[in-house]
Amino acid sequence: MDKNIEKRFPADTTTETTTFLNDPKVDAELYAYLQALSVFDADSGENRVYKNKMPTRKYLAETVFEYGSRNTLTAHLNYLRE
Repeated sequence: MDKNIEKRFPADTTTETTTFLNDPKVDAELYAYLQALSVFDADSGENRVYKNKMPTRKYLAETVFEYGSRNTLTAHLNYLRE
């Protein structure tokens, strides 16, 4: 397994359409946190975050990101998934 898998932000910086870098709804800290937890899955060729490696949403919302509610964290996660 190659341990030098690159993890990066999407790099499209055009302003004509909303992209990862110019979308104010994207939480870059949450994205970076998920990248840090991700592992390379050789079968699919993708980076994945496995559910059993992730802290609870309540813990993340209240401690790591200080959103105040689990629902806010879930909304940010769902937006990133899209």
